Amino acid sequence: MEHPNVDVLRRGYDALEKAEVETVRGLLADDVVCHVAGSSILAGEYVGHDEVFDLIVRLIELSDATHHVVVQDVVADDRLGVVFAVHEMRRDDVLHRFQAVHVWALRDGKGERLTIYPTDVYAFDGFLGRTPQYA
Repeated sequence: MEHPNVDVLRRGYDALEKAEVETVRGLLADDVVCHVAGSSILAGEYVGHDEVFDLIVRLIELSDATHHVVVQDVVADDRLGVVFAVHEMRRDDVLHRFQAVHVWALRDGKGERLTIYPTDVYAFDGFLGRTPQYA
């Protein structure tokens, strides 16, 4: 039997894919923190619902509204969850796939901290564009 937090994470990613904002919001702690690894223009830390949702909107904009997260597997216990995922995005009619590991800290059945680790951070950064300090 899977841990209940596996279901929480799967429901969250499913809701994100369906743009069910209120469902996603309900599965995140009010003080949620999201960290994106790398040196892209999206790299950094986002605190609270508004900043995390702004991150999602920016990612959608940078991918010309083609961004999708394909969940490959989920493992979780009472405090931690790991989602093995593929970010799919198109640019100039070319599909780009970026494998990533999403590491979650969970509290009371809600995501309180997420760190996104692209397995090829250089390719991910290159697709999104680098911050001026790394360009």
